[in-house]
Amino acid sequence: MDPFHAAAPADFSSAEEDRFIEMTSDSTLRLQFTAQTQSEFWLGDVVPLAAPSATPKPIKPIDLEECILCQKKNRSDSIEALVESLRVSPVQQVATELAQELTGYRFGLQMSLCEPQDLKLSMDILIKNPPPRWEEFCSYMFKGKTTSKLKTDVVFQILHYIMTDGKEPTPFHVMAAQGVHSLTRSKELVTALNHHGICVSYNTVKRIDVDLAERIITTAGGNRVPLPTVLEATSPLNGALDNFDRNESTLAGTGSTHDTILVLVQLHTRGS
Repeated sequence: MDPFHAAAPADFSSAEEDRFIEMTSDSTLRLQFTAQTQSEFWLGDVVPLAAPSATPKPIKPIDLEECILCQKKNRSDSIEALVESLRVSPVQQVATELAQELTGYRFGLQMSLCEPQDLKLSMDILIKNPPPRWEEFCSYMFKGKTTSKLKTDVVFQILHYIMTDGKEPTPFHVMAAQGVHSLTRSKELVTALNHHGICVSYNTVKRIDVDLAERIITTAGGNRVPLPTVLEATSPLNGALDNFDRNESTLAGTGSTHDTILVLVQLHTRGS
């Protein structure tokens, strides 16, 4: 058969017809056809009209035991991955338990006037009934050391203040702020210590002072001057007052403290 001078067979598909046109348009193949016999041409290295069919791969029979083993392995890998994702390190576990105990503890000073008796009561409760996890943690943390319980209680209060974002004052933080402010009258120092989590804010200190003053006035009633209970209204009373200046060093020369001190003296009768 001479494909170069014949029409494409009618039963060719569109893909086979395209290959036929491509082959008959190849001048190199045309020269090979004229230089060789048809047997040499068709049996030689010529582009076939259709790609040779691929030899089908033998179908491997299903190995049931192999499938079961594969499923078990996949299941085991999934379980191990799940366990690994849920595994918690000992440090993380201790930190989580302590964080829950710290945030859950209450000192009872949030709505208090933070008077000395209030602070003492709150500290006594902490000393006599310490949180169990914290006490156990300290027994291992400071094992063999002569660390006083007062110091560990201070650490507990500092951590509690940090964990609660300073929303609940502790006895230590109130006493530290009031002590520093009483000695220095410095708003800047109290504020700096508050930013480091060592004491309550300056606004809290002033709020406590105002609350105490308002309660004293309320207790006195009306416009009467509040007097200490040890004074007798029917006995003579001597008084003396003077100013007390604390000239703190400030850049602007302002913000210093000027107090007025009042001293009352009363002679009590015998037997009173």
